[in-house]
This record gives sequence, C-alpha cells and structure tokens, in this order.
Amino acid sequence: MISLNEVSSELILSGQLVYLESEYGFKFEVDAPMDLQVLAGDQGIGSLSLGTLQIAVGVETGNLLYPWGYHPHVSWLEAKLQPPVGRRCLLQVVSNSTRPLASGVAEKVLAAGKWISECDKDAGWLRVADDVNTESLEFVEFASGCIAGVARGQLNELWFHFEWRP
Repeated sequence: MISLNEVSSELILSGQLVYLESEYGFKFEVDAPMDLQVLAGDQGIGSLSLGTLQIAVGVETGNLLYPWGYHPHVSWLEAKLQPPVGRRCLLQVVSNSTRPLASGVAEKVLAAGKWISECDKDAGWLRVADDVNTESLEFVEFASGCIAGVARGQLNELWFHFEWRP
C-alpha cells in the first residue's frame, strides 16, 4: 500500500506539462535539470502507475516529481473545470511494501480505467479522479501545474495544467 506525506519545501519541480496528441500521452519538460537531480536523488527515477498514466518518483527521496505516459484523450470527458488552488510543497511516497521503489520500475497504484478523466481543453486543464471521496481533500501542487488531491495520505485525484501539441 502506498501513502503520501506532505513535506514543506520551497523547491518543487518547475517546467511545462505537454500533451502530445500524436503519441496519446504526456511528457514533462523540466526547466532546470539540476532541480530534478536534487529532488530525485542519485538512485534514479521509478514511478507510480495509475493504469498507463505514470507519476515519476525519486527512488532515493520518494518525492513525486511529474506526470508522464500514455493517457489517450479519446476517452476523456469534456467538461468546464474549475481547478483547485494547491499549496506548493513536496509529496513523498511512503510504501508499506517490503519491496522498495526501484529505478525504471512502476509501482501499481490502481488498474487502468479505474478513474475518470475530464478535460477542459480551452483552459488546458485535465482532472483525473476517483469521485468516491472528494469532500475532504487537501490539494498540493507538487510540480508546475500538477496538483494532487490527497485525503488521509491517499491519492484521490490529479489536476494537470498542460499545453496541447499535435
């Protein structure tokens, strides 16, 4: 079981989340590679897997870094979205598993298709969520334009502000 802890920090990963329509997926363009190195640590990057959508995690630090991966827009629902304001801080993965995070390996958080994706393409926002528990969420911006909704250490939704590219 994976849970998340908030860690006060002035430094979160700065960059631009991009959706590549031709690849049906996201990539994160980092502004300062040295910040990525500091936030990830020296043991590489693993990820949390929400189906085919991934959240990169520093293996050494446990810090959530940025979203990436295959997430086909053809399954997104159109919506007018009002994104939450997230408090800027780090989120660290705490695993109750005996298997530690590993570089290049994804830790499954949930299977594909378990959450819904709603997109406001005009505003450039995507909400990926489990609508079961949205009342008591705390919102944390863990990277530029990337907001997590967390309740009792559990990830319940993600908000992404992104640039759409063909």
